[in-house]
Amino acid sequence: MNHEEMNQRFSRLENEIAELNKKLSALMPSEDEKKRRDEQFAAFDDYCRKVMSRNLAECFSIHNDNCSELE
Repeated sequence: MNHEEMNQRFSRLENEIAELNKKLSALMPSEDEKKRRDEQFAAFDDYCRKVMSRNLAECFSIHNDNCSELE
């Protein structure tokens, strides 16, 4: 393999690497997207905790009502 062929191969490899980097950067979320996802997750987590707390309070209320009927 002569010098010119090696340079052509290196050039093709560099082009392939550049294309792969473009594809990778398109797949990676931006900082704004990461922040938005974190905020959405935090809001969803808060909502789930509130629903769970309310449901547990209702369960204990029903349980206490049933226990007082037995007395």
